[in-house]
Amino acid sequence: MSIQLERVAYVIGILVMVVTIFMIAPMATDYADDNKDWRSFAHAFLITGTLSGLTIMVTRDHWSDSGVSLREGFLITSLSWLVIPVAGCLPFWFMDNDVHFVNSWFESVSGMTTTGSTILSGLDNLPPGILLWRSILQWIGGVGIILMAMLVLPFLRVGGMQIFRTESSDRSEKMLARDSTLIIQIAVAFILLTLACMVAYNVAGMSTFDALNHALTTISTGGYSTHDASMGYFEQPAIHWIASFFMVAASLPIVLYLKSFKNERFDIFRDIQVRGFLKICTGFILAVSLYLVLTHKYPPSDAIRIATFNVISIISTSGYALDDFTSWGPASNGIFLILMFLGGCTGSTAGGIKTYRLQAMSQITKRYVDLLFSPNRIINMRYGRRTITEDIVLSILAFLTAYAGCIFLVTLALTIFGLDILTAFSGATTALGNVGPGLGSIIGPSGNFSSLHDGAKIVLILAMILGRLEFFAMLVLLSPRFWR
Repeated sequence: MSIQLERVAYVIGILVMVVTIFMIAPMATDYADDNKDWRSFAHAFLITGTLSGLTIMVTRDHWSDSGVSLREGFLITSLSWLVIPVAGCLPFWFMDNDVHFVNSWFESVSGMTTTGSTILSGLDNLPPGILLWRSILQWIGGVGIILMAMLVLPFLRVGGMQIFRTESSDRSEKMLARDSTLIIQIAVAFILLTLACMVAYNVAGMSTFDALNHALTTISTGGYSTHDASMGYFEQPAIHWIASFFMVAASLPIVLYLKSFKNERFDIFRDIQVRGFLKICTGFILAVSLYLVLTHKYPPSDAIRIATFNVISIISTSGYALDDFTSWGPASNGIFLILMFLGGCTGSTAGGIKTYRLQAMSQITKRYVDLLFSPNRIINMRYGRRTITEDIVLSILAFLTAYAGCIFLVTLALTIFGLDILTAFSGATTALGNVGPGLGSIIGPSGNFSSLHDGAKIVLILAMILGRLEFFAMLVLLSPRFWR
């Protein structure tokens, strides 16, 4: 079946229009604050609204209720994450702060992919509308990531995600014309989590504006803050614990919340992936806490709080900064570099390799070892109640191979632009895993990405999008056979 580009353009036009509508809130915020940067949103609103509106009008007659084909699904998934951040970058580009296009694009992509790396400094003095727009970009991206993980990637058979295909998923070649109820439920659950987080922050001592922004970026595991010091700006320990709790909550599959609500019992902890993720978090928190107590003489209560926040911030790929963990010594750098790879659960806003792949790989490795001394045995692998088929094994191995290969290539590209190996490697890891901060003095928790060469920023932009799409949704477009 040939690709109908008009249908692809129609869907992307609708998505851009949705992002355009969200510009109204920060525009009104700046206008109410008597800040002239409201005009940057007005200009961006007119441009993106006009272009997306014309696209919808021109292509709507080509839309069919039967949905789009598999190849069109790949194209929509990839192009939407390329086009929408360009629309989202316009308010940064137009504001009176001399932010050139590459920096604006970087900030928007980092927000939409919920990476949280930033090129902006002086956040405490930026217009409130710009701060709110950064947070909204991450929140929109977070919703999009969950919908992509639950409704699109399983159908596209990306990285073993087919094991999470919902029971209502259409198994024919048509897609995106189903699961409208699930989409609404996910959106409602995401909104309720955000409101709960906002109220908790506000009660703990944040201003209403700070509570709103940090709730948007906590639930999306994005990590953008309204202050240069990030979460270190807030001295109340209660805020740190609230952030840790909701970062964990946002790293769990949101569909499990829906199932718990539907069954009227909270059985989310029975899920094999959730238990595995929580065990990993607990192990690293205890290790880092002990390290801080023994080597840096932290009081145990402070060590547990700081270790909990930093470990969860990195493994959930939120990327908030509370303390500069790179100053704790080489051992902590090694620990947090490992955490950058791990990530949260599938069906959440977290990036990284994901817990279920780590669990599946442990079974695959064990099976291979068993077959070495007993090659005729038939060993079935299961993930919860579902069988790990050879098809899933192959896609997981392909994902990990692509992950390692992309880290190598991005690291090499960054060193060409003059970065040292630690900065380049951690930059590649944090971009592909959508984590946020890297290691070293330049892009570490106490730094940002503004001083990098524009070429390095473009490499990281592509890496963030590639990692967010879990590689193959975009890499498949490079195959000549895809276009035949």
